[in-house]
Amino acid sequence: MTVAPPEKRKQKGCLSMRLSLVPLLIAGKSITPDVRRALRENRLRDAAELIMKKYGLTCAEASDLLDVSVC
Repeated sequence: MTVAPPEKRKQKGCLSMRLSLVPLLIAGKSITPDVRRALRENRLRDAAELIMKKYGLTCAEASDLLDVSVC
């Protein structure tokens, strides 16, 4: 889990946290080796594009899953 930078916390007036699904995806048995490799190498955009192609996710779904803009 990552914590938002201090400047974002001040804007919202509270502590904001994000949950990263990347560790779960890396450990997942159903994820293809090329997606797993991209995740391990922190190539989130590449991983999102591969997930879109392989699993039929929309651009928005892949972006949300990996917290990276793919669209």
